[in-house]
Amino acid sequence: MAIKLELRNPDDLTSTYDQVEIQRNTSNSATGMTDISTNTSISTTYASDLSTGYTSYTDTDGVEGTHYYRFRYKLSTSGAVSSYSDIFPAGGSVYHTRFRRRMRDTNSNNYFFTDDDIEIFTTEIVEELYPITWIETYIDDMITPDGSTEVFAFATGVTRVNDIELINSSGDNQGSIKGWKLRGRYVIFDTAPGSEDTIRVWVEKKFTKAAEIPEQWDGYVLHKLMIKAYETLEADRSRYYKYNSVAKPEGGNLPSLDKVITRLEIQLQRQERLLRRVRKPAEINLTGI
Repeated sequence: MAIKLELRNPDDLTSTYDQVEIQRNTSNSATGMTDISTNTSISTTYASDLSTGYTSYTDTDGVEGTHYYRFRYKLSTSGAVSSYSDIFPAGGSVYHTRFRRRMRDTNSNNYFFTDDDIEIFTTEIVEELYPITWIETYIDDMITPDGSTEVFAFATGVTRVNDIELINSSGDNQGSIKGWKLRGRYVIFDTAPGSEDTIRVWVEKKFTKAAEIPEQWDGYVLHKLMIKAYETLEADRSRYYKYNSVAKPEGGNLPSLDKVITRLEIQLQRQERLLRRVRKPAEINLTGI
């Protein structure tokens, strides 16, 4: 079995550090942690306009349910290092540890929420970030002109096309192209673009991984995790409430759980207003009449 780790990059990407050191243990403890990689280069592949992206590492000996990890950043030239991250389980992320601290669900011998529960919550939250926020980037190979094709499909992961530019054979940007429209997930040109040039498409994409989420969203993510957790607790307690809340006092927690959920929802709404990305108008190809 192998575990793929996706480790959030530093805030300044590679300005201060250029490598990641990774440690592994068979318990959720710093004692006994051993190095499994000391020189993994920080990847800039997934950096975007909002996020510094993440660096991937595959632990070929990792086992879900057995291993725990932590990491830190290092500068290869001097050996300077950052502090270590939170310890997290194989198949999870640092959100697992932060969530358990918030919920006081820290007894590993008697967790209420399983690692799978938290992973499902986190996956749902990443999906729910769209259309609140998104990544804007460009793609130079989504439209490959051949002089005859007028209809091109969106590339994988693209949710919106905002602008299309022409790059000539010398690599110079010639500005925005006119004469195209969007229908469904297709870009349709009035006239087939010539094959001698590159078509640069400015697009929007969803965040797809927890490690991509910018750090300023961490408080929001933790509040969302807590809401999903309290909703789970509410569902669990309601099994008793409908029978006898006196004989089964667990049912008496329902009103207070409802108040906690309501308060968290209000906090989330405020955070969304502050963090929400405002979409600028897309190119609409207006012509004079």
